[in-house]
Amino acid sequence: MAILYGTMQNGQLVAVEADAQGRLVAQLANPVDPSNFVEITGSTMTGNLTVPSLNSGPLAGFRNAIINGDFRIWQRGETGGTNTSPQYVSADRWKLSNSSAGTSLNARSASPVGFGRSTGIINGATIQQKIESWTDFAANSIWTISFIADGAGLTARIVNDDGGFDSGQLALTQGEAVSARAGTDAWHRYHASYTLPANATGTNFPYVALEITNPTGGQIALVGIQLEPGPVATPFERRPLSAELALCQRYFYKYDNGGSNSGLALTTFMGGSGIRSGLSLTHPQEMRIEPQVTNISVRDHPDAFAQPSAKYITILSYGDSSTSNRFPAVYSFTCDAEL
Repeated sequence: MAILYGTMQNGQLVAVEADAQGRLVAQLANPVDPSNFVEITGSTMTGNLTVPSLNSGPLAGFRNAIINGDFRIWQRGETGGTNTSPQYVSADRWKLSNSSAGTSLNARSASPVGFGRSTGIINGATIQQKIESWTDFAANSIWTISFIADGAGLTARIVNDDGGFDSGQLALTQGEAVSARAGTDAWHRYHASYTLPANATGTNFPYVALEITNPTGGQIALVGIQLEPGPVATPFERRPLSAELALCQRYFYKYDNGGSNSGLALTTFMGGSGIRSGLSLTHPQEMRIEPQVTNISVRDHPDAFAQPSAKYITILSYGDSSTSNRFPAVYSFTCDAEL
């Protein structure tokens, strides 16, 4: 019996032959073993896999361009309010603004499974995070935002407000339900994708910003905010606490001895222009730019001042201590290099 062979469009070799009734029957000459393939709907692999990328982004780790998206870091304190001008008031890296006074950005214990805290947006307020590493945002690249919230109604946009572009309100899709860890909130995950415009070259715009707004009067809580490359919302990326804190301290940190009668000792010396004591420190992380230093408190030296750089801070003081037999000691200071 003659057997005819042919090649399918995908390269598979097909054998065609007549059966006992004279009918032509086609079958793969080399049948495919389904155990060698992963189902598109999901499966488990037992061997290694080598691929150039996943979802057009890094294979693993630091996919999320948002810092402190799980609201674990609150160096300024866990409560903070603002009037109409945008301000950093509490949660690290998140700027709060509002169309009317009386808005706050506070830590909430109610949260979904996998998160220790959440925060809430009320009274038409907006939270914004400016993302510094603009070179990651290539022209025509696709980015996906996702977050977990206890109610519908939040809006989101990706924008460069230095004259670059504005995605407008993104069409958020409500995804899977997420169980509550603490409290009784009904949590769901929301997501949307956006293709950056062709003029997003990265040369004219120093940053891109993610904004999330509650246009209603009631409070909507959220957490797990993520902005990642590609068209798919992947599970929230949980980085080690030390890594997340280090990312935050590139933009802001504070030293505070907690009110005790001790601190970082200044070295007494005879310097130029009457400077008699000083102390130099390395920042926990190299800061984005030379920081603005505020809230300097040095024991017995109210005239103390700072000379900062992106890597170091030097605190100096004129004159002798106003109280004898006590060395000058730094009680507190704050360094701010936010966008």
